[in-house]
Amino acid sequence: MIFVTRKDGSVAGMDVFNRRYSVGFSKSDVKTNLKEQGVMFKSYREYLEYIKSIDYIQTIYYNLTHVCGLSCPYCYAPKDGKFVTLSMNRQITDRLVELSVRNIVLVGGEPFNHPDLRKIIQRLHSVGLQSISILTNGIAISDDLLCLIDELDIEIQISLDGYNEETNAQTRGEGNFARVMNTISRLEAIGAEFSVMNTLTANNIAHAKCFVDFFNSREINFGFFVVKKVKDELRPKIEHLLALYHYLLSLGYSAANVFDCVKSSEQMKLQETGFPITHCGAGITDFVLTPNADVYPCLKMLDDDKQVICNLLDNDSIDRIKRNRDKAICSDLVDNLPRCAKCKIRYICGGSCRADQSFISNNHHSYSQCQLQKANIKFFLENTGK
Repeated sequence: MIFVTRKDGSVAGMDVFNRRYSVGFSKSDVKTNLKEQGVMFKSYREYLEYIKSIDYIQTIYYNLTHVCGLSCPYCYAPKDGKFVTLSMNRQITDRLVELSVRNIVLVGGEPFNHPDLRKIIQRLHSVGLQSISILTNGIAISDDLLCLIDELDIEIQISLDGYNEETNAQTRGEGNFARVMNTISRLEAIGAEFSVMNTLTANNIAHAKCFVDFFNSREINFGFFVVKKVKDELRPKIEHLLALYHYLLSLGYSAANVFDCVKSSEQMKLQETGFPITHCGAGITDFVLTPNADVYPCLKMLDDDKQVICNLLDNDSIDRIKRNRDKAICSDLVDNLPRCAKCKIRYICGGSCRADQSFISNNHHSYSQCQLQKANIKFFLENTGK
């Protein structure tokens, strides 16, 4: 159990295994409240049996092309100019069906730079996936593709790092803000589902509140990612993230909604309870496909050829993906990580992002994911239920 005594004298507590939480006048009250809540798993063994029985893949990040007109300093995508071909896409789609993939996220590079994007989307849509979404810089979306997006209910996520030309140009280049806002206006005009996401760095977090105000006033869905796999000096400081959290609280966000907006703890799922988190999901529930159909555990691992699991078009690819998944479950869950063995929140953060932790360790950086996750839990317990 984790307990936090709040400013008003109340106590918030969380069951670290099932992530159930409650607020009361004392620790005893909290424990009583938690006993009355149902649990999904009573033991780690029950949980392990459950995840081993999962026979589908939650999300595939499908990298259609490595071509992109921008050069964002924090981007970890390759720049080799590759495209997936239509014939490969047909084969890939068949394999995705065999793997029982539920959701596809089209990424790049810039997906809208692919000359056959319409046909690729239509092929994917034809096999009955739960969802298709596209991550884009929002600069070059044709009217023809906008209509297709609307027709097929495809969700668009647009990357934008500022609330005006000056702030956005710092990472995404000059002249692009107006072009993206034009795309947003066109998406609004057809009623398409979209959101705008800002990648927070040490250089732009000072403008985060203005970003919130700008898109809030226009009733546009927005959110933030926290930059990963960069040097310590490019990462936003925890105190600056906490200031952003408190600003969102002041606007009426709940503590859970704060983390829906600022995705600094994506795998923690603080708004959901009932099950432990033991991994970030890379190579277990989520995978990445490159334009030549190589399979990786994570988008942030594309710079390491040693991380290739297989090529999806190989005859034994499905077996190799399943074997790799079983291996990760046996060896890479948080209980098998020495650095997490004594951590009280290990079943809440699951050992955090594996790719970022590897980058930090291999490059001898001092940044600590653990400090951020612990600060997030403390903030959540101090403010949940208010």
